[in-house]
Amino acid sequence: MTFTTISSTLKKPLTVCGMRGCGNYNFNNNLIQVIQSLYTNSSSAVHINNTMGDLFKTSIGVRQGCLLSPVLFNIFLENIMDEALEEFHTSISIGGRPICNLRFADDIDLMGKSEAELQDLTTRLEEVARAYGMEISLEKSKILVNSHNKTTPTNITMNGQTLEVVKDFKYLGSFVSEDGSSTKEIKTRIGIATSAMTRLARIWRSNTISFTVKVRLVSASRDVPHCLSLEKKCDHAFCKPSVVLG
Repeated sequence: MTFTTISSTLKKPLTVCGMRGCGNYNFNNNLIQVIQSLYTNSSSAVHINNTMGDLFKTSIGVRQGCLLSPVLFNIFLENIMDEALEEFHTSISIGGRPICNLRFADDIDLMGKSEAELQDLTTRLEEVARAYGMEISLEKSKILVNSHNKTTPTNITMNGQTLEVVKDFKYLGSFVSEDGSSTKEIKTRIGIATSAMTRLARIWRSNTISFTVKVRLVSASRDVPHCLSLEKKCDHAFCKPSVVLG
């Protein structure tokens, strides 16, 4: 799943939540005050083709292009996740460590051992996110079931709508499948590599480019045969989590 937009009904400005988060993570109070001052009574304008638009008050969000913005936004999201996971006990453990989610910025995977557990976790995150003015994208939220019992129906709802159950989905650029297989991911990567090599056809046929340069190009693409070899040797691997929301 991923967050889509910041609601216009946001009760707590993102920067205020971020500042509170800084305090939760033991940031120095002086540093927090300095960051707050950057957003106090601040205004912005749109600059296009050497033309500056009218100033408008910045009341929500963070400064676009500011080096601090990704940090503040991540702290903001951490506040949401911390509240959503408060007193939540997962049934999944990897290497003895309890784990119920994977996340990178606002791209989040929730994991539950059962349908009820995942529904509870989904509802928690949805409610906390809404309290912070964030909306979860229904279009980008899917259910993937990793279970030996393929006949078990899965019904996870969010905002009153049932989420689609899929056989695989793409997370952070890589495919995750219901059987734990890497087959689709490998074929996709081979296809991308093959397409890239095909686009160099004019170079391979050229008589004006030296053989040495062509060899260097092939050497730079040496991962392609490794992928081809991996495709032949790859065995299906099964993941333990029963249900995954992506």
